[in-house]
Amino acid sequence: MGGRKPGGRKPEEGARKPIPGHHRHDHSPPREEDFFEEPEGIASLPEIPREFGIDPLLLAVLESVVFLSGSDDTIVHPDAAESVLSRIIDTLSRLDDTRRARVLEDLATLKGHVTGPQWPEGMAEFLEQFAREISPGATDQ
Repeated sequence: MGGRKPGGRKPEEGARKPIPGHHRHDHSPPREEDFFEEPEGIASLPEIPREFGIDPLLLAVLESVVFLSGSDDTIVHPDAAESVLSRIIDTLSRLDDTRRARVLEDLATLKGHVTGPQWPEGMAEFLEQFAREISPGATDQ
């Protein structure tokens, strides 16, 4: 996507997240070992409510793009990030017109909700650029 972009948020120091894929089968409350400390310097999206109706696969892609493009260089090597980001954009540019239209609609919906303190500055611009880059004939600006 042409270098580091704004759009990710830096989690508060000491942010605690559940361990992915770690579910308690007995439905008991989480224990201390069910969490990990999120490293400082990672970029991520705020939680996107289901009510927005955004395709979960798009959210997963956006989370990856924000992580790769917005995390500190000590977390993600910039050259590696740029290589993977380029492949993500190239892959998304192969969407057929119907799927691309749905993605662009979801991006517009999401852009309409990126206000308030939980959203990082520059998120609307990030979403606009992402939409341009997955559209046919997109060029780096």
